[in-house]
Amino acid sequence: MVETQHCTRAGGWARDAAGMQGRDDDVVLSLDGVTHVFETEAAPVRAVDDVSAAFRRGTWTAIMGPSGSGKSTLLYCAAGLIRATAGRILLDGVDVRAASERRLTALRRQRLGFVFQDFNLVPALTAEQNVGLPARFDGRPAADEAVRGALERVGLGDKLRSRPDALSGGQRQRVAIARALLARPAVVIADEPTGALDSRSGEVVLRELTTLTAEGSAVVMVTHDPVVAAHADRTLFLIDGRLVDEVAGGSPATIAGTLADLDTRA
Repeated sequence: MVETQHCTRAGGWARDAAGMQGRDDDVVLSLDGVTHVFETEAAPVRAVDDVSAAFRRGTWTAIMGPSGSGKSTLLYCAAGLIRATAGRILLDGVDVRAASERRLTALRRQRLGFVFQDFNLVPALTAEQNVGLPARFDGRPAADEAVRGALERVGLGDKLRSRPDALSGGQRQRVAIARALLARPAVVIADEPTGALDSRSGEVVLRELTTLTAEGSAVVMVTHDPVVAAHADRTLFLIDGRLVDEVAGGSPATIAGTLADLDTRA
């Protein structure tokens, strides 16, 4: 971890590198003025408000903020799961807002890894089948050896034929990570990946996310836990959809203090 640094600016952020040093061609995900507005009967809700940031290969970024600050919406916009209202999103060279749904679907299968709190596994399929499913959907089934190798890497070589209901929460999350490992993704989107896990299982998941960054993926993770965020290279903080602070290489105490200050401001 690098030395802790705080970066604040009144009125939000507009930084093309969001505090990370490196070459421009290392940027695999960039957000420029990204805004998303949900239309409701009462009034429009600006869930993400003019966010600019860049995410480089081999780095891990945590995103934190009070409940309702737009963290998950920002992730979903970045992945094209929600079409942002305004701004530009480049994901591994693809303009997400301009791409067709077919192009986005192919991009998510080939270049994105997803690790969600609820695991997103198909209950009727075995661990082995769940890991290989995205590649099969993409028309390029992975070799059995590659699928087994991904599960062995996360310590589940003996659970190949187990269905999700026969696995613990930590084991299900590791199946999800093995699925991401198999795709060798440019970007891993992780939304509260340890939120439903005990501390021991959570540490296993965090170790595997570290492995993904070591292999060149950019990990972008939403979390409420300062201890989890401290594993990242930096933590970005949102209030009311705006990027308002950053801590680089912070300890759990530093991150918790920043989050407490944001709760007061919110």
